Amino acid sequence: MKGKLSKLFALTCVVMFSVSANAGIFTIVENFDDQSHFTTSENLPDGWKSEGTYAFSRNTGTYFGIVARSGDYIFATPSSMMPTRNEVIYTPLKKIMAGKPCKISFYVYAPGGNPPAVRMNSFTVKAGKAQEMDAQTIEVLETPKRTFPDWTLLEGTFTPDDDAEYCFSISLASSLTSCGIVAIDDVEITGEEPSPIPDPDPDPDPANLAEAITPPYSQSFDNENNDYDGTTYVPAKWIAMGTNPFITANSNDLPAVTGTYYIVSPPSVTMRNDVLFTPYFSLKKDVECIITFYTHLSGNGEGKSTLDFLAGTGQTLDLQKSIYTLADHSNFGWELNTVRFTPKKDGAYCFSFLITSPELSTGLVALEDFKVTTAEIEALPKPSFYVDALYDITESTVVLSENQSLKIYNLTENATSYEWTIEPATNEFVSNPVAKDAELKFTDSGSYTISLNAQNEYGEKKMSRELNIEIVEIPTLEKGLTKQGSGDATLARGKVPTLSTSEWDFITGPTHYYRNIAERFEVSEENEVNIKTLNLILTNLRYKPNENSYDDQYNGKFEVIVCGEKDGKIDESNVFGRYTSTMAKTFGTTGVPGNWGIMKGIVFAEPVKVKGNFYLVFSYPDNFDLDIDDINVGSSYLGLAALEYVSGATTLMVKPDSVPENSGATVGEWCTIDKLDNTQKGNGLWLTMWVDIEDGSLPTGVYAIDNKGNVVFDVCTANDGFIVSGVKDGEQITVFDVDGRKVASALSVGRSTFIPFNGTGVYVVKSNEGTRKLVKK
Repeated sequence: MKGKLSKLFALTCVVMFSVSANAGIFTIVENFDDQSHFTTSENLPDGWKSEGTYAFSRNTGTYFGIVARSGDYIFATPSSMMPTRNEVIYTPLKKIMAGKPCKISFYVYAPGGNPPAVRMNSFTVKAGKAQEMDAQTIEVLETPKRTFPDWTLLEGTFTPDDDAEYCFSISLASSLTSCGIVAIDDVEITGEEPSPIPDPDPDPDPANLAEAITPPYSQSFDNENNDYDGTTYVPAKWIAMGTNPFITANSNDLPAVTGTYYIVSPPSVTMRNDVLFTPYFSLKKDVECIITFYTHLSGNGEGKSTLDFLAGTGQTLDLQKSIYTLADHSNFGWELNTVRFTPKKDGAYCFSFLITSPELSTGLVALEDFKVTTAEIEALPKPSFYVDALYDITESTVVLSENQSLKIYNLTENATSYEWTIEPATNEFVSNPVAKDAELKFTDSGSYTISLNAQNEYGEKKMSRELNIEIVEIPTLEKGLTKQGSGDATLARGKVPTLSTSEWDFITGPTHYYRNIAERFEVSEENEVNIKTLNLILTNLRYKPNENSYDDQYNGKFEVIVCGEKDGKIDESNVFGRYTSTMAKTFGTTGVPGNWGIMKGIVFAEPVKVKGNFYLVFSYPDNFDLDIDDINVGSSYLGLAALEYVSGATTLMVKPDSVPENSGATVGEWCTIDKLDNTQKGNGLWLTMWVDIEDGSLPTGVYAIDNKGNVVFDVCTANDGFIVSGVKDGEQITVFDVDGRKVASALSVGRSTFIPFNGTGVYVVKSNEGTRKLVKK
């Protein structure tokens, strides 16, 4: 469909197109008698070229004393006194189809000079793409030097390699002077031109306007438009045809750009000829239409595919023309394509994707995130929101305590106003229902539908999500909580995203850019959450061999630090508690089998007590060797299961030690991972917390009390020390054994201080304000 409608060639000869089944056959006849062919010169037919010392020209046969083979006129050159002849004739240029033979025939009269046995002429016929000898590269026929005392037929054939305009040249040669008159007559050229293609932009069919969509249009193939009717494998109004027709699907090796699904044509074992037609769109004359879409052509060794993107007025290829091509193409991951199309008339137009290949075996072809808009139109709002909640690991319910509000963050693009609704409408909006973000309070457990209607000047769009709310009783013990809600995907072994720096830089582990990651959790200020155990899924693990042993990396310090929040950011000076161990003790020393991963538990020595929002910070050791010095040795790597949020929210936070070029991150400052690498949008860390939830107004756990009964600080044990919280900055803290001997001390830093100590037994922790006895195991 790449060709254009061939123009009828303006010839100074009779041009006759066969009326047989193949409309591309043509025959050109020139006998030099039709005066209408000589509009620019009396002696040279239009479109022909004649050159040389005694150039061929049109004359009557009687002028040279001979009888024309037909009619009255001939094309002739007189006898030359030059020692060699250099006359050449070029026929008109004509578009000819590749692979189809083209034949030329003509009659010559060349009786020779005196004596004719000595003074003779020869003819050479060639073909080429221009009326110049340098372009005449295809040999068609050649005669020896001889006489032609009577009209003699000469004919020859050539087959072009490509669709192009060609012409013939007829060259005259002689070795001696006075070789006599030379004339030609009755030239005939027969061949086949490329098949005519209908006008791709004819008057659009008014009947198609009834179902035509007015841009903007967006299709992510995740049923966002509610246009899958269950009768085909593609959205309604789309049409898939071919040997490997497109279907809606996905692949584990190729995450979607948006949502979960996309359009796929499976790997082919035959030569491809697959086409996918879009719906009709109502477009305006001379208004530029902008089409964007993502492509993935995986290829298969040498087997590459060609993708043509076509536009036209009907869902058939004869009404479409190619306006964009990816020829013999393959690519890794997704590739964004932008195509512009300007219709010549108002009406209904559609587009199509045509996949072809000369190979018998080519890889998967996928299309994703198809959008149609115009230069003047902004896309409709695409509503999206993220529910910042903790879900029950077994029931998938949102866990809230009485009077705890639920925050919902608006991620909508291209919207100017919003409206939130909830059904059943029995709950209170803490925030304004037309504010960008929402905050709700629920009085009863149950199923609720949260809806967001987003508007801009071009229209509005609505998104809804059903939430099951559980109002828990206080206290609640042994509750398993996760950030994974309905529709959020677990990215386990084989699916954990990596950074561009290395295929082993898993975003949830140590990477070349950072060694610290974190997740944020929102909990009520009114209740106390006691974190006892974390469950993680270890997906990938390897320790790089070194010259001595693995011990240095095995013994590298790994920590999970529970930090507070200040001004909406991680407050690393406010540590509620920590888990400290080694890489080997936490994750083991062997690789991970299977295609899922291994569940790993992190048990805090004492429950970590938190109130209000907090962060879990995972700190990996600096000596975990990520560099590849020798490809045969490789590197260390570690990956934990990740979350992919259906909302597109990004919750995984990192603290970079370095940043890539054009990154929005700053060295040493916490940020979500998409600020460091914008391809990582929508990801978080998969984990489960096992907690007790208690009334935060009651003093529980290990507290120090002053002589008036007031709680003055909190203390808990860690594997290799004590964590003291609540003391004043710069206050002296001392640890004594049961015999009264001083075994450790430190000045407090911030609200939480770690005091290193490896002993076990009964100890007394003393500050300026109070003391506390506890057992360290």
